[in-house]
Parts: sequence; structure tokens; C-alpha cells
Amino acid sequence: APLRERSTAMRRSMAWGALVILLSAGLTGLALSGAFLEPIREVAHGLIALETGDTRFRLTSFPRDEFGDLAVAFNTMMENLHEVAMGRLVQAKLFPQEPLVLGEYRVAGLSRPATELGGDYFDYHVVGNRHLLVIIADVSGHGVAPALVMAMAKSLVTVLCRHGLPAETTLGALNTLVWENMRRSLLMTLQAVWIDTQTHEAHLINAGHPYPFLISPPPGPRENGAVLAPQAHSPIPGARARIVEPPPSIPLGFLATTTFTPHPVTLGPGDRLGLFSDGPLESFWEGSSRYKSLDQFGQYLAGRPPLPLEAACRDVLDAHPHTRSGRPQPDDFTVVLIERLPAETLR
Repeated sequence: APLRERSTAMRRSMAWGALVILLSAGLTGLALSGAFLEPIREVAHGLIALETGDTRFRLTSFPRDEFGDLAVAFNTMMENLHEVAMGRLVQAKLFPQEPLVLGEYRVAGLSRPATELGGDYFDYHVVGNRHLLVIIADVSGHGVAPALVMAMAKSLVTVLCRHGLPAETTLGALNTLVWENMRRSLLMTLQAVWIDTQTHEAHLINAGHPYPFLISPPPGPRENGAVLAPQAHSPIPGARARIVEPPPSIPLGFLATTTFTPHPVTLGPGDRLGLFSDGPLESFWEGSSRYKSLDQFGQYLAGRPPLPLEAACRDVLDAHPHTRSGRPQPDDFTVVLIERLPAETLR
């Protein structure tokens, strides 16, 4: 009987001890979940926000431990990404937002940067209610620095065009801007087209930029004097694209002063002049010689369907072999098309 009483008392003590241990473990688990599991869960939410591009997401304040250091680093990274995203939005607004129409001429362009901030630049302006200035340029490198140079170039060209200055003066001032601010740390290749929309005299000025292509459709079949257009998504039969080769030149910012040599170019009714950055050209000739691929690129342009100007810019980039490959874009892709309206549309 005494042994049974003692064993019963021991079982009761052990039961109470087990209960106390379970309560302690539960409280400890709650404390640990608050200290470890909640921060880990919030970090997981932060990674989801990063994957979806929600750069406004921030981790809440953590205690000053390893999780707190992680939260500070994560929030700093998200702030930087948000600034870059806003920079890309602002940069996109610096490009012309709609085509330009002046007399018999229309201009449209499209740029797709390879990274958040690109170094390509294109612009077009009416100068003195008569002349048309079209510019495409490429600042060396990627990221914030080329984007800032592009923004400075945009501002300068806009101001000078409003004052009615000729193309050579505008490009000379742009060369001075790049030289004085970059000192060869960054260079800018550029191509400009200056068109007198009344006399139809056009000149091409090149500064180390890839040559443009003149796309000329053949005379189409006619019915009662009107040209019968082919199907909207069919190639233009017999169309051709040839390279326009101005004299060799150096990029902007390589020398303090430089001389530009305008090269005459004939843009007939129905012709389109295509200006491109080096991205779509160099990625097109992957695996083959440069000159052979330039010829292939001309055949590619001649085979594109006769779409309206904005749609044609998108089509050139969307149907590009590298775009369809699914691989990351190696460089900024920019295209600008200048079109002289066919004579039939002006009647």
C-alpha cells in the first residue's frame, strides 16, 4: 500500500511536469514564430513583389538583428529599383509619342531598350514650318549615364529646333555638349536627315552610325488611275531595299569640334527611309559575315508587309529573327521610318 501511494504521487508529479513542459514549449514556439517565422514569411512576400515588379513594396521595421539588416538591405534595393523603373517611364516619355506629318512626309519611330534604361535616342522636329529634322542616335553603354546623355541631347535639340537653326548647327552644338560633359568617357553615334518639304531636297548627315536603308516599292497594278495595294499582311512583290552610304565620319564627342558633310538622298513618292540603331543590325548578322547579313537585312526589310508607318515600326522589331528566338535582347532596338506619301494619295 505505501508503494502504491508513492507511485501514484510520482505519476501525478510527472503528469504536472509534462504539462508544464508542454506549456513552456508552446509559449517558446509562439515566441520563436514571432521572432523567426513572421519575418521569414514577410521576406517571402517581398520576393514575390520583386518577381512581379512591385517596387513599392517595403518590409516593415524589424529588430536590430540579422533580420533587421536584411530588411534594410532589401528596402534599399527596392528603392533603387523603383527609381530605375520611374527613370524608364520618364525616358519613354522623352521619345515622340505620335507620328509627325508635314506636307508629303510622315515620320514614326519605336525604341525598345535592352535594360531598364537604354542609350538609344530618336527624335523628329519641324523647323521653320518647312524643314524636317529626323535624328537617331546611340550613346555607348547602358544604364543611367547613357540615359542622362540621351535626356540632355533631347533638351538641346528641342530648344535649337524651336529657334529654327539648320541641322549642321544643331549637330555641332550636340557634339560640343557630349565632348564637354563626357570627355570621351561616352560617345554618341548619330544620323540625321534634313528634308526641305517644299523642294523635296533631302540630305543625310552621319556621325559613325549604321547606314540607313531606302525601301522603294515597285509601281503597283492600277485600276482607274489608282494603285491597288497588296494584302495588309503580305510582302510587297518586287519591293527592294538598298543601303544609303554617306561619307565615313566619327561619333559625336570624339573631338571638340567636327565637320559634317551632308550627303544628298532622293526620297521619291512612296519611298521609305529606314534608320536603325546597331542593335537590330548586329543581332541580325549573328553567325554570318557583316556584309552578307546587311544584304540579308535589306531583303528582310523589302519583304515586310505594307503596313501603316507606326505598325510598320512594330512589325520590323516584332518579326526580327532575334525577337522570335526568345533570347534576351543583346542591345537596344530602335527603328525610325520616314515616308514620302505616294502621289496617288495626294490627289
